[in-house]
Amino acid sequence: MFKHTDHKEEGTRVVVAESLGKLVINNPKVIDSLAEKTGDKNPATRATVVACLRAALPDKAHPVDAVWSKKIGPFLTLIGDSEVSVRKEALLSLDLAARVKPRLIRSHLPKTLPVLYQQTNIIKELIEEKVIGIFKVIVDHGLGARQAAFGVLNTLLDTCFDALDLTAFIDPLANGLAEEDPDVRLLCGLILVKLVKKAPNVLVAGLEKLIPSLKKGALLQPKDAKFNVEIEANLVAVTGYLRCIGYLSRLPDTAASPAWKDLITSISTAKLMEKPLQETYEKVLKSLD
Repeated sequence: MFKHTDHKEEGTRVVVAESLGKLVINNPKVIDSLAEKTGDKNPATRATVVACLRAALPDKAHPVDAVWSKKIGPFLTLIGDSEVSVRKEALLSLDLAARVKPRLIRSHLPKTLPVLYQQTNIIKELIEEKVIGIFKVIVDHGLGARQAAFGVLNTLLDTCFDALDLTAFIDPLANGLAEEDPDVRLLCGLILVKLVKKAPNVLVAGLEKLIPSLKKGALLQPKDAKFNVEIEANLVAVTGYLRCIGYLSRLPDTAASPAWKDLITSISTAKLMEKPLQETYEKVLKSLD
């Protein structure tokens, strides 16, 4: 199986990763060999090895847990790998570990979190402009890893809340809310709502950093109003931002912020496709749980 960890076909590498993970459950000694491969010079091998973690962590308590608690470190360090493909697989594995076996990663969080926050940043070197026919298409090769990184932050709020420095969430959250990718924005919306409920003081303290992204998103207009698809997509995006603003409006100290007052004023005077944005905002407020 190790000979095929760098197979040119991705499907083959996926099967190899899952097989290695199942082998670990039956023979935990394999973990030592896998740990050595996390330093392999071939990025495909590193990605396959760290991906096997997702098949090697049973949902229920298992004897292999005791071995992973001592050996999981080298696998987690791959979230900062030089290759984006490896980082993505490592982040997906970290997400699963945080969900099903959070106690295995808690002691590693002080070293892991600073690296994790870095993975939420857009890396310009990974953005490529392709010409397809008469069109220019922007391809962000780092998007998958970035989505995975925000997914980990969202999961950690559920399973390792007391081990987190929540003030460090503000910068990634503000940046993520400003992104164009709807999946990143959705994850950031989920994170924001959880912080409203679990750590409102952190959000109030970081409000000045969040408001520019929220304001820009709430005032979005469709790029091309001739197409219903653009209009619907824009409405979904705006509604998502208004939901975030609605949840923040429930915090007692937000109203004291001049930037917040300016945000609310902007919503009350703006229009969305010739209709008052305030109407949409009021509907959103009524829909909040």
